[in-house]
Amino acid sequence: MTKLRKAFENYLILRRFSPKTNEAYILAVKGLANYHKLSPDKLSDQQV
Repeated sequence: MTKLRKAFENYLILRRFSPKTNEAYILAVKGLANYHKLSPDKLSDQQV
């Protein structure tokens, strides 16, 4: 697991989102990164 993903998961936990919401958000970010073939931290505002 990357540092970025772990930090995102920790953020979601600290914000007290439900486990299903956490999973949905992580999958959405993963899908976006896969679509652009870039790490999420390399995506521009326009790509997002």
